[in-house]
Amino acid sequence: MPIVTFILWAFGVKLLYQELIEQAGFYEFLKVIQGGGLAVLIIMVIFFIWSYYNYLIFRIRGERRNKQVLVAQDDELAKVYNIDPDFLREAKSHSRFIVKVTAEGMNIQIG
Repeated sequence: MPIVTFILWAFGVKLLYQELIEQAGFYEFLKVIQGGGLAVLIIMVIFFIWSYYNYLIFRIRGERRNKQVLVAQDDELAKVYNIDPDFLREAKSHSRFIVKVTAEGMNIQIG
């Protein structure tokens, strides 16, 4: 794949040279570079202003706006999912679950 990319890139450079420099002239090539350079310069200025703004916000507020992380307790999770809290505590201590889904419902085995 890199060989194909290189061939296409080389063809593109050759085609660009033929269209802009040989046929249109060197001054037309400079106009294209000037216009493209201006577009790149504008994009870079916007990017650097945005980066500096984010840097200042990070410096003033710290790493996160709200440093408190809300984590549900086992009892709350058990209540939401209608699971026995003791079963949930035991399940969290194991690394493997076997879940069998049948027409009657789910059967969860820990092991």
